[in-house]
Amino acid sequence: MIVGEAEKEWAKRVAIEKRTEEVQVKEEEEGAEAGTDELVGIPIAPSEKMNNTNGVIFVLEKASLEVAKVGKSFQLLNSDDHANFLRKNNKNPADYRPDITHQVLLSILDSPANKAERLQAVYVRTEKSVLFEIKPHVRIPRTYKWFSSIMLQLLQKLNITAIGKRKKLLRVIKNPVTNYFPFNSRKIGFSYSSDKLVKMRKYVDAVGDDVNLVFVVGAMAHGKIEVDYIDDFIASKFHILICMFVRLYCKNFKDLDSYAVVTGSNRGIGFEICKQLATKGMTVVLTARDETNGVEAVGKLKQFGFSETVVFHRLDVTEPASVSSLADFVKTQFGRLDILVNNAGIGGVTADEDALRAGVLGKPAAAVNWSGILMETNELSEECLKTNYYGVKTVCETLLPLLHLSDSPRIINISSSMGQLKVNEVNPVLGDAENLTEDKVDQVLRIFMNDFKEGSLEAKGWPTLLATYSISKAAMNGYARVLAKKYPSFQINCVCPGSVKTDINYNTGLLPVEEGAESAVRLVLLPNNGPSGHFFVRMEQSEF
Repeated sequence: MIVGEAEKEWAKRVAIEKRTEEVQVKEEEEGAEAGTDELVGIPIAPSEKMNNTNGVIFVLEKASLEVAKVGKSFQLLNSDDHANFLRKNNKNPADYRPDITHQVLLSILDSPANKAERLQAVYVRTEKSVLFEIKPHVRIPRTYKWFSSIMLQLLQKLNITAIGKRKKLLRVIKNPVTNYFPFNSRKIGFSYSSDKLVKMRKYVDAVGDDVNLVFVVGAMAHGKIEVDYIDDFIASKFHILICMFVRLYCKNFKDLDSYAVVTGSNRGIGFEICKQLATKGMTVVLTARDETNGVEAVGKLKQFGFSETVVFHRLDVTEPASVSSLADFVKTQFGRLDILVNNAGIGGVTADEDALRAGVLGKPAAAVNWSGILMETNELSEECLKTNYYGVKTVCETLLPLLHLSDSPRIINISSSMGQLKVNEVNPVLGDAENLTEDKVDQVLRIFMNDFKEGSLEAKGWPTLLATYSISKAAMNGYARVLAKKYPSFQINCVCPGSVKTDINYNTGLLPVEEGAESAVRLVLLPNNGPSGHFFVRMEQSEF
């Protein structure tokens, strides 16, 4: 029950925290702590450059992080998993949104302010007035499930340390939060209840370099804050405006802006990748073959507050002139490119509409007998290779000069587990990363097309379902390995986002596009010197 054992346990912990006479700084420095939970995967890596220069501080007020005993275990309450439990206890499930706190924290820690080492601290105060600190160099888990597990342990144990370290990465501290603000600080609240509308750029320009900015935001669905320490309230309907504000504040750190191109991104996974990258404060070029569809897609993102972070440029990856036009645009507008996500692709098949309706309706992809529904022709096969493989090559080769100008160039290819071929004559060629070349990849494709046209795919051991799509992804994976070897300063990887509901599989996938996009975005956000030349299935590294 919320009122009962869980509340008593919670009240006990809060009482202990309030009786603390001072923040245990000495204990933290000496590491005099036993029994602190240490979690794998949250590295502690503060930069040697960190100093006491003026910067920014974030405070998330009224964060929905409440622990209760549900059944036999304590859990972090949320509106999806605990709706019935909350209603039984006369609570409104809509008020329990720890996922919002998670997303805002990710945006803050991924922001240009943190990259510029201007992020001094992040404080979170829950609805129960429990205050905790997150170190700027902490890497918050990108999945909500892991995040909720960490929050649960933090609220029970009051702190979390790094593996093999005594340093606390997250810790519960004593109220009030103002005790931790620098003397020369301006406290700015974002709230939809404010009537003050500002032009972000002008507001940022008016802030002096000698001022520490404290951004205060309501970490709840309603986005309203009621605290008495704010110097200035700014009207805000979207939490994402916070990220945009920080990005504008860091406008003088132009080398820290990240510029991304996502091909085939007016819908599906590509659209969601654009959205998630923009959420991280990156400037994203959304591309599509059809200009009307592309402009419409950018318009949708602008409704979320991305008016300055997402732009459209037409791109048909099969037209060299179109790819060159994109390169000229990126060079003129940004001067370089940091991230290329090759998402554009087609299935290379046509479907029997009657069989599709009869065989697919209400079924997951794995349960569908696709052999009687999908058909391949020579023309469709050639178009598939032209888009999925040769189009990727054209885009990469044309944009490579701009990627070379980046300090941390990334190329992410959206691939498929169907590209993991089991063809005796082909596997030794594509699997030999050390000796693989573009010419060898092209040779494999020529052999495939010859067998396809002769109708001997099955006899030669090739896949017969979505054959060209499969070989196009295998070839793209091989090309990525060639590039990774050729450009060791790049991070070049391929990822299968899983069985995602998109048009290419007639929406028979199991995962929403948000989860599919997370796999690619995770690779984009890996630290420098991360893996390159690898294939991932969702979040896990796999074999090609």
